[in-house]
Amino acid sequence: LVGQPLQLAGAQLDGQPLNWAAYRGKVVLVDFWATWCGPCLREMPHVREYYEKNKQRGFEVVGVSIDEDLDALATFLDKNKLPWSTMAGDGSKTAAQKYNVRAIPTMMAAMITTPPNVILRRRGSRGG
Repeated sequence: LVGQPLQLAGAQLDGQPLNWAAYRGKVVLVDFWATWCGPCLREMPHVREYYEKNKQRGFEVVGVSIDEDLDALATFLDKNKLPWSTMAGDGSKTAAQKYNVRAIPTMMAAMITTPPNVILRRRGSRGG
């Protein structure tokens, strides 16, 4: 997927659409994760730390939760106050399928420009 375009479309947990255009000109880490995923939860403090260090330089994170239990996700987000947007629901499932996410956590970094928003790096599962 490295070198391929990246485009996310879907809703956040509150039903508001993710505003992908708002990330134009930034490097975005797209983090596919779930509340029940131990490795995802262990990685999250590191993602938060990197985000806090680099957000003033145009770095952003978009979480893509593949949780089926949206109540559990809501409880997690309320408790943990993630400082970035998190997609949930059908759009998240569609994105995971589109980008061949087979296991989590899977992270992709992309520079968001006028198309094509190219995937710079991918870490995590490898689809076949």
